[in-house]
Amino acid sequence: RCTVGGWETAMWVGRCGECQAWGSVAAAALAPPPRPAATPVTTAAVPIGQVAVEDAAHRSSGVPELDRVLGGG
Repeated sequence: RCTVGGWETAMWVGRCGECQAWGSVAAAALAPPPRPAATPVTTAAVPIGQVAVEDAAHRSSGVPELDRVLGGG
């Protein structure tokens, strides 16, 4: 992170890409991303061999090309 302008980069660089100041980019620790809230389990796990093919439904990922590659979702 640049100590002058606050510009951030994923790797160390000698010169700030925003304000062009030399030697102003210093390592900074990022805050960990927030964890989603845990929800209780509503159904027990079932071995894959016991899942009926008729009950298994495709779910769209929202990305048409990915759904096509996966055979429908």
